[in-house]
Amino acid sequence: MIISGDNEKQYTYEPLISVIVPVYNVEKYLVRCIESILVQTYTTFELILIDDGSPDSCGNICDCYAEKDSRIRVIHKSNQGVSAARNTGLDNATGEYIAFIDSDDWIHEKYLFLLLNAMISTNSYMSVCGYVRTNNEHALEEINCSECIQTLKSTQLLNSHEMKSFTPRRLYKKELLSNIRFNSNVMVEDALFNTEVIAKNPVFSVAYIPIPLYAYYTRDGSLTSIFRPEDYSELGEQVLSLAKETREKDMSEVLATESMKRFLHARFSLNRNKNNAGVKKCNELMRKAIGMLSGKNKWKYRIMLYCPIVYYMFRIIDDPTLLKSRGKA
Repeated sequence: MIISGDNEKQYTYEPLISVIVPVYNVEKYLVRCIESILVQTYTTFELILIDDGSPDSCGNICDCYAEKDSRIRVIHKSNQGVSAARNTGLDNATGEYIAFIDSDDWIHEKYLFLLLNAMISTNSYMSVCGYVRTNNEHALEEINCSECIQTLKSTQLLNSHEMKSFTPRRLYKKELLSNIRFNSNVMVEDALFNTEVIAKNPVFSVAYIPIPLYAYYTRDGSLTSIFRPEDYSELGEQVLSLAKETREKDMSEVLATESMKRFLHARFSLNRNKNNAGVKKCNELMRKAIGMLSGKNKWKYRIMLYCPIVYYMFRIIDDPTLLKSRGKA
């Protein structure tokens, strides 16, 4: 397959992209989201709208669009949450590539083309673009993407919270996801999903476009903007389980290190909230994670385990306002 340059006419083969959109209680924003997908300059896609038992008019809106465009499929189901809705989309996707878009967000008209172009031109298995948090309808500007693509190793994504935690704004080769689904029992499902994608596949290339092609709409009541310390502890526990499951020693240590970061983050806030039981659980889990580390990495995190003030000092250096916000997570 060949796609080259910044001109949508320069390809000889058009692989199908499955665009999965979970829909729930977003009637005010859904049309904007769907329209931004339908005007894509890359047109070889199927749009799978998962009506997750939405109590408003979202189901009807989805059905109306499906009647007008044969690329759209609508699946109506009882409400089980965003993870279950995305899994339903994955189970029904027929494309070679997978994209997830949240139903209150929108994308640049060249979103699909540029992500696919970046992936194929670099022989990568995933592509990721920049994004902008906004409540501005016109947040996505005209872009020039020539020669801006960067190539990363998949394990490098674990070093950045933003790069691993947000499932939208990326395109996946479907084969990466063959045995992976979203966990409906955790609040930080995006971070866990992407960590699992990295853990359960051999190291692969990731194409990165460092410009915003995805608009993340910020609004009151959005669950994705609020996480509890317990959520980070739970994520750390799940990642530690992945570390124990993998047979590759290097990947095991990478994942154990990642779990330590989550436990330290959680313990910091739990301690400030005087949640002694939560702090005790984090300490117990960190001891298990440290047992999977080696060399300087092991000593570094052992010091942070037994001397919390060291981690606290690093946090203060990164964010001095913490000195003025005692008792807040």
